[in-house]
Amino acid sequence: MNRHWVDGVADAGIPADDRGLLYGDGVFRTGLVWDGQVHQFALQRQVLLTDAAALGLEVDVSALTREMEHAAKQCGRGVLRITLSRAQTERGYGPRWPAPCRRIMSVAPLPARPAHWWGRGVHAGLVSMDSAGPASLSPHKHLNRLPQVLAQRALTPDSGLQEVLMTDPDGRVRCGSMSNLFLKKVDASGPAWITPADGSLMGVSRRSVASAMQRLGFSLEEQAVSMDDLQAAEEGFLANSLIGIWPLQRITQTGAQPESDTALTDWEAPGVQTRAVMAELDHPLVTDMLAAYGDST
Repeated sequence: MNRHWVDGVADAGIPADDRGLLYGDGVFRTGLVWDGQVHQFALQRQVLLTDAAALGLEVDVSALTREMEHAAKQCGRGVLRITLSRAQTERGYGPRWPAPCRRIMSVAPLPARPAHWWGRGVHAGLVSMDSAGPASLSPHKHLNRLPQVLAQRALTPDSGLQEVLMTDPDGRVRCGSMSNLFLKKVDASGPAWITPADGSLMGVSRRSVASAMQRLGFSLEEQAVSMDDLQAAEEGFLANSLIGIWPLQRITQTGAQPESDTALTDWEAPGVQTRAVMAELDHPLVTDMLAAYGDST
């Protein structure tokens, strides 16, 4: 079921001088395809166009829309990745600004993951990484993902980890290698949710979770997240467009064997408010996996 299209042409080649390949000069989104449609299609497209504008990429919106819809129908259920790279033949770093872009669609099956990652929660490890490029670009899903690639070296078969949380040189928790982090804390003013202010993508899942929390009456604040914040939290979860929400069960430092790790957090997952957000989000894969988990218990 793996297929791709370049500017609407099926299985076309990508030029060797494509600037996305050479310099990471582009942006992308990864979305869930469910029953032949892109989940949260309008929001996915809106965020993609916002990211493209930040890099000075001019997008043919009609063609983009048509190609996203066609790829989703061909996929049925699975994963759609939309990549926009700067279409420029002149060599060298200097970009044409603004510039047209190359549209690359690719579809693939959903990764096989056990339902209990949704039903009982996941185990995340902390890994120290330098910040990924200029701060002005961190909210946008640009193609320079090498820090995330390197962070996922910790996800070995014997690690017991399903995700890694990336920390900056000052020890602040930024985000997961493929997800946004949300933590529930308790302070003098009562329960509140926090999410890292720096280094996290302002993408579809972050906006969707914020909207769901607002509807539920949960307060959400963007702030720097310290190790103390992490250890003081009562519950937490990870979110991205594909998985929806994974409740967090345990967070440890990476490197030690799972059976000898000292947990920084050890929660009953999913927590009460995490469960409420999962229901309010109305994400089809979350619904499907929770049903499968319930059937297996």
